[in-house]
Amino acid sequence: ETSGKPVEYATPAADDAATQNLYTRDLLAAQKLLGEGRYFDAEARFSRALIVRPGDPVALAGRLHSQLGSGMYLSASVNLRQLLFSTPEFAGVRFVPAMLPSKERLDQIVSRLRGRISGSSEPDAIAQSIADRDVGLVIAYIGYQTSDNALVIEGMAAADKSPEGASVDPISLRLHAYLRAVWLGEMPSAKELPAAPDK
Repeated sequence: ETSGKPVEYATPAADDAATQNLYTRDLLAAQKLLGEGRYFDAEARFSRALIVRPGDPVALAGRLHSQLGSGMYLSASVNLRQLLFSTPEFAGVRFVPAMLPSKERLDQIVSRLRGRISGSSEPDAIAQSIADRDVGLVIAYIGYQTSDNALVIEGMAAADKSPEGASVDPISLRLHAYLRAVWLGEMPSAKELPAAPDK
């Protein structure tokens, strides 16, 4: 099993102390709100931290965790892909519980997202707006964050499914192969590796 180092928060170097203090203040306040289950407020404070330090991976992750907690699944799935593509090394980071929705809330989220994949007769209305592939990726991410390999496998299986008649795009194929390597220790197959350049 690939185990990431738990991360509470980080304070990257800033151009001046005032900027760094503003970023740190927003990040710590957002983490506190997240721990209290005030997910919408936490999302707003993480977004403020991103204004000070655009693209900061810790703030990006905190924002997507807040969006998950508040049921903003579509936004969370978009931000998860943004985080994984912009900072692929963060795929191997496990956040401390204070930087995630509560265990009970994560269980509810997984249940709702599973309803989206299974075509439940009463699926979560918001979850219906997300493509199965993105639902699977979010489930797999939650599985990794909670050290639940079975959930990672379940989520990646859903993420790999394509709409009938459609082919898997090569960018997603490579991303999923990379994530399985990081999250599950699986080696990618030949078809998942980038094509060799023509000589």
